[in-house]
Amino acid sequence: MRKIRYGIIGVGEIAQNNHIPAFQNLSDVEVVAISDIDKERLEKVSRKFNISQTFSDYKEMLSKSSLDAVSICTPVFLHCQQTIDALNAGCHVLCEKPIALNVEEAEAMVETARKNKKNLMIPFRFQFSSEAQTVKGLINKGELGSIYYVKSGWIRDKTTFREKKTWFTRKEISGGGCLIDIGVYMIDVALWLIGSFDVFSVSASTYQKFPNRAGTEIYDVEDLASAFIRLKNGTTMFLETSWALNTEPKMYVTLCGEKGGADLYPPKIYKEVDGKITAQQLEVLKEDPFERIAEEFISSIKEKREPTANGREGLEVMRIIEAIYTSARENRELYF
Repeated sequence: MRKIRYGIIGVGEIAQNNHIPAFQNLSDVEVVAISDIDKERLEKVSRKFNISQTFSDYKEMLSKSSLDAVSICTPVFLHCQQTIDALNAGCHVLCEKPIALNVEEAEAMVETARKNKKNLMIPFRFQFSSEAQTVKGLINKGELGSIYYVKSGWIRDKTTFREKKTWFTRKEISGGGCLIDIGVYMIDVALWLIGSFDVFSVSASTYQKFPNRAGTEIYDVEDLASAFIRLKNGTTMFLETSWALNTEPKMYVTLCGEKGGADLYPPKIYKEVDGKITAQQLEVLKEDPFERIAEEFISSIKEKREPTANGREGLEVMRIIEAIYTSARENRELYF
């Protein structure tokens, strides 16, 4: 089989640190073209990664480069149209998270992928981490039993907040604040681990407390989101995520089942032994999750199957995010 011809739309840090090197490392992929509106950056990346075809207009790249697949690594407000254009051009699409600005856009992307019989994947990298893969294996073996309570969170402290000087603080471009930026990962990995995205209700609050810390003129998004989520299978989930809090930074996923429990960071499993709960540290190989993402995306194309972390999963996560924002705005519990 010939190599899959690959293109990248948007060559900022995400593309340079993850997408381009991961796909260039695959023997059955050739990264042949890149596109970015910043011509200076485009030329720099072209030289750095030895990619000859460069385009300031992604539509020109789609029409001229005979691509099989593309990565979309642009700000969120561009995801929907660029994904639809790429799918209609006959490309499979790996679109950075979050899938889109809102549910309506996400639905349009998923439907376009279905009509064109092309793969749409969202790189939810936490579920591809060694920690999550190890714990998922234990869950699948029944080590935790029926999981009924989950806690998931990603907290950054206030002193690191000045890194958000870019479009992340502008709702029209990003779709929201910390929830849609980093909380999206914590929702996805927790629900992927327990195997259900079927939500019954959401009750949430959001806060905007540190706009001056961001060092940006436009700041119309939240810097803290907290939610209580009930699933239709009876499981409940507590979520918290923040760019800026007066507390220590932390990232966690805790799962509690009838037979045992587990933590993701660091990976541990909890069991009752001789009448006491004991914690066992899990040994995991430190591997780059994005390499696994690239391998899964290409394998799904070659095997003509839907990928893990597909567009439908991205859509369901977006439904939850939109429900959290609605619940917080209207100060009520929202039922699905």
